[in-house]
Amino acid sequence: MRKLIYLATFASMTHVAAQNMEAVMASVERNNLTLKVLREETDARKFAGRAGVALPGPEIGFGYLWGSPAGTGSRTDLSLTQRLDVPTIIGMKGRLADQHGELAETGYRAGRAAILAEAQRLCIELVHSNLQNRELRARVEHAETVAAHYRQRLDAGDANRLEFNRAQLSLSTLRSELRRAESNRNALSASLAQLNGGEATAITDTLYAPLAPPEDFELWFESVAPQSPAMVGAAQEAEAGRRELSLSKASSWPSLTAGYMSERTMGQRYGGLTVGLSIPLWENSGRIRQARAGLRAAESRRDNVRVELHSRLKILYTRALELREALEQARAALNEADSRPLLQKSLDAGAISLAEYLASLTLQYEAVDDLLATERDYILALADMRAAGF
Repeated sequence: MRKLIYLATFASMTHVAAQNMEAVMASVERNNLTLKVLREETDARKFAGRAGVALPGPEIGFGYLWGSPAGTGSRTDLSLTQRLDVPTIIGMKGRLADQHGELAETGYRAGRAAILAEAQRLCIELVHSNLQNRELRARVEHAETVAAHYRQRLDAGDANRLEFNRAQLSLSTLRSELRRAESNRNALSASLAQLNGGEATAITDTLYAPLAPPEDFELWFESVAPQSPAMVGAAQEAEAGRRELSLSKASSWPSLTAGYMSERTMGQRYGGLTVGLSIPLWENSGRIRQARAGLRAAESRRDNVRVELHSRLKILYTRALELREALEQARAALNEADSRPLLQKSLDAGAISLAEYLASLTLQYEAVDDLLATERDYILALADMRAAGF
């Protein structure tokens, strides 16, 4: 019955820890100043992309010419012309602008993912720091008890100065470790507050949000890769390159200009429509070659991004599995070889000296520190894998 109650309580606490982390990350997404700047820059890039879609403005011309010889009179010219693009080209420009807008939005998603991943890592580091501080406070309290006990024994003549000094040095060392750990925790909290737009966020959890490696890496990768901002951005760049090449080819088509022109002289007036045809014989060939080269580069970059993402996540996955095994072994070894109660009994009974007690206790402390560090690294590896889907 007690085991069921413990499991229910543990599940409830891990659920709360997961909710706390999600709440912190939602707050960071809402308050982060860099994200706000990225949002404005993204909107500006979208507007800039649409600016080149519209037709150029009409051109108005005016001329006033004096006649020669004297008495010939003057001539007044007035013209209004408008360049007309082929409707197909206008549609291509619009679709290309939309593609660049999607690419800008994906760039924002990539920036958002990087910031949320950093916030997630800070939350995990803070949970580890909380565990570390709790452990160190317990060690300091125990060392204070031992030091007080040896002071009493020294005053009673039952202990020598060397044993008393050893107890004091052990206490001083642990207090120094606790101060460093508290300073590190304050620095982590300040970094998280900076990500949160300057607003402090309290992380008091001593349990990590529940994360687990996928059973089948390849199936998991195929499900998360299409959502990765890096993959999406690379695919969009390749699509934009294809549309850029199509537009460059279509720009080789002749373009029309249409307008109205009037001419006035002494006693005479002329007016009518004008039509012009522009044939791009030379200036567009370089653009087509450039577009082809850009498309090849974008397609190569897309393939390379997939390979790099797969390799990076595979490394994290393998590391997570190795750390999980190391964590399980460390827990089993610590549970089996935890001799702290026995050490205390042996010290009280005089079976071991204080030096032997402190040396054995240090080994126990190092095992606990290694366990906490391994657990943190394991959760960090899983969190970095999870960040691929932000």
